Amino acid sequence: MRSAYQQFYSAYLNPYLNYHRPCAQADVEVDAKARKRRRYRRYQTPLETLLSLPKPQQYLRPGLHVATLKRIAGLMSDTAAARRMQEAKHSLFEQLRKTRKASKRMSEARRLKRRPLASRSIPPAQNQIRDC
Repeated sequence: MRSAYQQFYSAYLNPYLNYHRPCAQADVEVDAKARKRRRYRRYQTPLETLLSLPKPQQYLRPGLHVATLKRIAGLMSDTAAARRMQEAKHSLFEQLRKTRKASKRMSEARRLKRRPLASRSIPPAQNQIRDC
């Protein structure tokens, strides 16, 4: 089952988060009393944040290029990527439900298999009256 999670994250969730889902970007302001105040005025995807930096290529792994990231982001709209991710999530949860139901049935069958079906033999009732 772990591979199903890994496949969901790598194929659906991570690309959606990195290329299509905007995140609030904090601007930290320090006042006269040295208190930090965060203001969230910018909402950008992580890719847009990376591209707003000077020389973004220096932050990428060797062999990965900014043009490649832009091409991946442009393959589908934000809404289409969100729908695709939600459908994959529902499919994964349905797969988990089926697996859990089957697992539960199997463990119940094992539990019943271990329990002896025939009850202990009970001695006949001693309803004879003894003469004393």
